[in-house]
Amino acid sequence: MTIGFNDVPVNSRVPFLFVEFDASRAGSGEQTFRSLLIGQRLSTGVVAAAVPTQLVTVGDAASAFGAGSMLHHMTESYRRTDPIGELWGVALDDLNTGTAEIQIITVAGTATAGGTLALYVNGRRVAVTVSTGDAATAVAAAIKTAMDALGTKLSATAAVADAVVTVTARHKGLAPELDIRTNYRPDDRLPAGITAAIATTGGTTALGAGAPGVPDAIAAIGDVQYNVIATAYADADNIAALETELASRWGPAHQNDGAAFGAFRGLAGTVAQGTTYGDARNSPHSTIMDCGKTPTPQYEWAAAVAGAVAAKGSIDPARPFQTIVLPGILPPEVKDRRTFAEQDALLSDGISTYDVDQAGVVSIQRLITTSQTINGVPNTAYLDVNTPLTLSFLRANFRNRIRRKFARHKLANDGTRIGPGQAVITPGIGRAEAIAWGREMEERGLIEDFDQFENDLICERNADDPNRLDWLMSPNLINQFRAGAAQIAFIS
Repeated sequence: MTIGFNDVPVNSRVPFLFVEFDASRAGSGEQTFRSLLIGQRLSTGVVAAAVPTQLVTVGDAASAFGAGSMLHHMTESYRRTDPIGELWGVALDDLNTGTAEIQIITVAGTATAGGTLALYVNGRRVAVTVSTGDAATAVAAAIKTAMDALGTKLSATAAVADAVVTVTARHKGLAPELDIRTNYRPDDRLPAGITAAIATTGGTTALGAGAPGVPDAIAAIGDVQYNVIATAYADADNIAALETELASRWGPAHQNDGAAFGAFRGLAGTVAQGTTYGDARNSPHSTIMDCGKTPTPQYEWAAAVAGAVAAKGSIDPARPFQTIVLPGILPPEVKDRRTFAEQDALLSDGISTYDVDQAGVVSIQRLITTSQTINGVPNTAYLDVNTPLTLSFLRANFRNRIRRKFARHKLANDGTRIGPGQAVITPGIGRAEAIAWGREMEERGLIEDFDQFENDLICERNADDPNRLDWLMSPNLINQFRAGAAQIAFIS
């Protein structure tokens, strides 16, 4: 008998027709995308810190981590860009020694006309009804009432004393920053006779302090692969911890790689703060989105970008992410939006950028990693997010293909006279399989210049281990159409 069966016995004497199934030639072995959110929980959540939890719906996050928590709002933001992808969250507790940010709204005057005071708390609009004749104390009380009515839709709580409203972040720490402003929309107006002064940095604001440690979340997820990780924390220590972990996961011994996504705006939201931050980073595994003087918290930006990458990258990792809309994300006011030169400066220092259209809709302009040098030398090999995503897909796809088709195979040299159907692989068979795989990847638009791939391909038996087959492949990754140039040589 020359056919290599998997389960059919060779010594049974019972008259019977044995039929087995072999799935080695079926299925695609595609990579399954899984995403992770890392942020803080509230004590009202039913899931303890450092316990990975699947989040099918936004309600799952509200229950698991507390309604109004950072992770609850991150899940809302993520699900707007990736409604159905597999999503998990792992929570961190507030630091006991941390402090929550506080901002003060001081109302003055008496309303000479009725209207709506449009207050924005971390991008959520709080519509405060003001009637003619309302004094400052009445308006302050109305602000608290309106905030209370929104409840856990807001990431802050309000207290009032006379004409002063004290707004406190629900979480301790610097990451759950507060952005409070009035009149964000062009048609917003304060009711006549009323002013509302908001203490900003440098005034009576008490900035949040302390950041939980991402290493606790890393330890909690073990060796489970998460292709996309959104982190609420852009501080250097926590980003570095994620980069180190992902570098280890990227290696050939682990191969459970992923990419981290965060956002940064700095205390003043300036380009200089962004470029300085970007200059200090250098990893193909981290992507930081600039968000400037936006009303939306940076952790919601991170979740929205991560959702976009997961939703679209799982379909085609090589297709650029530019123009993908980030629903629910509010841009800075017109006067604070980045110019072309400022966007270019940020991209030159490892910070990703966004666009805003005439209607105020935010979309991704360009997503890059923070990788800027290799061995101390400037190198753009891993600049674009699509490069590590594509490499990750190619590796997983090839690995799954070989493991699926050649599981429990024997290894022999080319030229060995092997009977038909025997479970044997040779260097020639291995090379032919790699060529077929490369052609498929070309057809899927992931690599180009197939002739070069085939000519450079080597498959050989390892010189030191007779049980090992080695491949050397040099795929030319397909590029992305990011810019065009044209000259109009007109004739008058």
